[in-house]
Amino acid sequence: MKTFNQHDQQVPLKTLINALINVKLNEAVTKESFIINEVQAGLPLNADQFTVINILDHLLKNVLRVTGKSCIRVTAKEYSHVMLIHIYDNHESEKEVKEIVSDNIRTEASKIGGYVGITRKEKNQTVIAFSFPNIAAAA
Repeated sequence: MKTFNQHDQQVPLKTLINALINVKLNEAVTKESFIINEVQAGLPLNADQFTVINILDHLLKNVLRVTGKSCIRVTAKEYSHVMLIHIYDNHESEKEVKEIVSDNIRTEASKIGGYVGITRKEKNQTVIAFSFPNIAAAA
């Protein structure tokens, strides 16, 4: 008889991000901000779900810490077997955007072959990119 394994069930990325946003809702409201999940329905997350969600949780927490009165958008695209997730934050503050992507987050991402960084910073917009191989780890 087969036992349940967390890797047996593929949960769409949009569903996981919705759950994460729900957890952050109170903090977003307190900061007079909101988070929009623009990930397309049905986009599969094949990589380690725990690690991906842990990294996204920390990134959103850090964005909410340094921003206020902001629209935060989460998007994702899959290129071959690579997932690219962007977090866009359109706030007017120039404070501490480098604190959003810590060395700990980068180290955690590297464990699944991923990368996290701030790819573009323009006036009123910070873009955080998180990319990783979207393949299931060998058992």
